[in-house]
Parts: sequence; structure tokens; C-alpha cells
Amino acid sequence: MGHPQARFGAAGLQCLQRRRLRSGDTVDHGAGAFAAARAVGAAVLNLTVQSSQFTASRGQQLRVNLAGNAQSDVAVENNTFTNTHPAIIPGAGGVAFDNTGGTPTLTYAVTGNSISGASGAALSVTEGIGIGTFSGTISGNVIGVAGVPDSGSAQGSGISLTSVGGGSHTTLVTGNQVRQYNNQGILLQIGDNMLGGDGVLNATVIGNTVAEPGTVAFPKNGIHLNAGLVTGDNPQVCVDVGGPAALANAITGSGSGGAAGTDFRLRQRMLTTVRLPGYVGGNADNAAVLAYVQG
Repeated sequence: MGHPQARFGAAGLQCLQRRRLRSGDTVDHGAGAFAAARAVGAAVLNLTVQSSQFTASRGQQLRVNLAGNAQSDVAVENNTFTNTHPAIIPGAGGVAFDNTGGTPTLTYAVTGNSISGASGAALSVTEGIGIGTFSGTISGNVIGVAGVPDSGSAQGSGISLTSVGGGSHTTLVTGNQVRQYNNQGILLQIGDNMLGGDGVLNATVIGNTVAEPGTVAFPKNGIHLNAGLVTGDNPQVCVDVGGPAALANAITGSGSGGAAGTDFRLRQRMLTTVRLPGYVGGNADNAAVLAYVQG
């Protein structure tokens, strides 16, 4: 069953029961529309996208956008997102959750999906301008196709988790396979106090496989933390990366593009505080941090 456009929305004081794209549906976006869900004001929007196929989108394949003090719970499970559109908008073509101002609340679970063919980030969660509260899990997804150049993202990251200004974002990223990206395999970024103050990022990144960076001549890292973007930034960051046995991330060879293209890069910038649970070394002991991340 085809859905050239699939759009859900809520505004004001509406409360929507859980909306669903049904099992087995195919969403072909054709000329550029995309499956979108938007909640504004004091709306409540719950969405499940399950066991469906998405193809040929000029924009994002799936986007959830919040504003005001909207609340949303989103489950994206066991879908196939294969973008074959010949003219994807730069920076688009994947799966994206974000907000445009306000104090929204988002909980999300993105599990067991296959995502390929994006121009920008294959999967992005952006806690944007304002003071949002985001939390969720990204697990068991396959991003990119092994051996197919740039199939994860032609221009962006495989998984991108960013926070701007104030608010908080707590996330678990586990058991994913990320290949053929052209920015970072997994990007964690927070900063820009001029757009809402200093925020909080709590991220656990364990048991992922990141490999086969793409072909663009740009320094790429398998896992990249960028904490602090502008002068005066002082967000609070706690990042648990890897661990022993099954908790370890398989990232050997995931960096490319010169001296900065290392398998992982943790950047504590401006006035930022970055906590690494279980780390007992000094805050400027690069060798100790290296040993910690490698388990």
C-alpha cells in the first residue's frame, strides 16, 4: 500500500492517540514530500512507525518536529529506509527528530531499522534551540551497506546526536552497525550557550560496530565527541564509551582523512566539563583516556 505523503500533526491542547504507519506499508515520497509528524503548543503526539519500507525522498525520509511545550513518544522499529531519489536536498534524506524552540519533551526508540542512501546524517536527533528534554534509545540498526561507497551518508554522519543551547538529552546507543559515512560514524555534540544557555548531555555508547568510512576527502572519526562550540560554553557532559567484552565498540579502522581522522576523538572545549564514568586519570592525560576508551 503506497502513501505518497504521510503527515501527522497536533496543535494547541490536542492529544493524539498513537498514530501508526502500518506493517508492510510502502512510503514513496516521489517529488520531495516526506513522512512527517509535528506537534506544537501543548500538544501530545505519539507515533509508531513499524515494519514499513521508505524509498525515494528528496527531503527527510521521516521527520518528527516539536515546538512549544509539546510532548511526543516515538517508536521507529524494523523499517527499511532506502533513499534512491536522484536529487536529495543536501543535508537531508534520512531519519530526523528535532525541535524548533520552546520546552518540548521527546522520548524515542529507534530499533532494528536499515537506513541507507541519505545525503545528510542517516539518523539524527537534534535537541535544538530552546530548553527541550530528550531521551531515548538507538539500538540494533544497520546504517549503510557494506562495500557500497557512501551508502550510509553521502555528506554527513551515520548517527548524529546534537544539542544546542539549554535543555537535556539522555541517550543509549548500542548494538548498531554504521558504515559508509562522510562526517563521523557516531557524532555527539553539544554547545552554543547564546541559543538558550548551557545544556546537559548524557550518552552511553556501547557495543557498536563502526567501519568503512566513505570516500569524501574529509577527516572522519568512528566516534566523535564535540563538547563546547563557542566562547563561554559550559555544558555538562557525561559520556560512557565502550567497556570490556560485549560493551566494547568495534571501531578499528573507522577513522580516515589525515592526522585528525582517528578512530575516536573526544574534544572537551571552552569551559566544558566532560565526565567519563570509571575514568580515574587526569583531565589532560591523553594516554589514560585512550586506554579508558579502548576498554
